[in-house]
Amino acid sequence: MSLSHALLIAAAIVATAVGTALWRRRLERGDLELALYPEVVGLHRQAAQLATELARRHAQDPGLWLDEAFFARWRLSAPLVYPAAAGGLGRLSGGARDRVGYFYAQLAEARLRLGEARAAGGVIGSPYRLVSNLVRACNHVEPWVGAMERRLGPSLLARPNLAAANVLLGALEEAGGEPLVDPWFWADTAYEPD
Repeated sequence: MSLSHALLIAAAIVATAVGTALWRRRLERGDLELALYPEVVGLHRQAAQLATELARRHAQDPGLWLDEAFFARWRLSAPLVYPAAAGGLGRLSGGARDRVGYFYAQLAEARLRLGEARAAGGVIGSPYRLVSNLVRACNHVEPWVGAMERRLGPSLLARPNLAAANVLLGALEEAGGEPLVDPWFWADTAYEPD
């Protein structure tokens, strides 16, 4: 066997090993996205419905006092898949990691604000902070959800409508009593999975 044959065989072995590693990483990323997708869709819908309900209640009573019946009916579920998959989130592409991570961070903040409102007896005054956390979470993860729907097929849950919550946030920001949200939170950037 000549040296050129040995080098060709070595190159083929290395190329096979690299291809196998890349294929495994792609399969792991697909499995992670497949595991996260149903949870994100469910929490996305839950957050949008809560934001819409808060906007509806604020339209009826700007003081927005929430009773125990509200807290019994409306809550944000704690994620189950996301904490379990935390070690594998680095396998997601940069755009997916940003969108999914930010979504869960905003939901955690909204859960904290909801708990604070419950501890304060249901009085939250302005719903701006809570609703903005919910709307930012939904708006930021929406391109990822859309891309996953195109790839995996639509979910059984209908896409949430945030029109009332967006109108409420706009009105509160225009009134001048609330800080404007950073514009990049609202940017509708296209995200396509790798």
